[in-house]
Amino acid sequence: MVLAACFFQAAMPVSPMSKLMRQMLTFLDVEKQNIAQNKPVQEFPKSFEKINTAKLTEGKKPSADHGAYIQNFQRSLTRYYESINTPQRASTFNLLVSSCITCHEHECPGPIQRIEKNLVK
Repeated sequence: MVLAACFFQAAMPVSPMSKLMRQMLTFLDVEKQNIAQNKPVQEFPKSFEKINTAKLTEGKKPSADHGAYIQNFQRSLTRYYESINTPQRASTFNLLVSSCITCHEHECPGPIQRIEKNLVK
């Protein structure tokens, strides 16, 4: 029964929101490395603007606060890019990561541990 459930889950199509979330996670992974190695920030991820319109996984419904979480993420991303050449880069990056965690605490809790790994210590 478990094997069938795993096969079914793997065969399900990936929603645009899931694809976007994976891109965001990759972005966070790379940025954390860039901060640690004092490398320049990646180009501003214009694809993240799709967060407002990306279709959710079938059967999922956004919470009443979904829009507020998106706005918080967008503000945090902007602040991060405004601080990329300052000593606050790591702290604004952590605020960005925290905005992802806050949303996922209410929207889709599964990847929280994976997201938390991107916090700069």
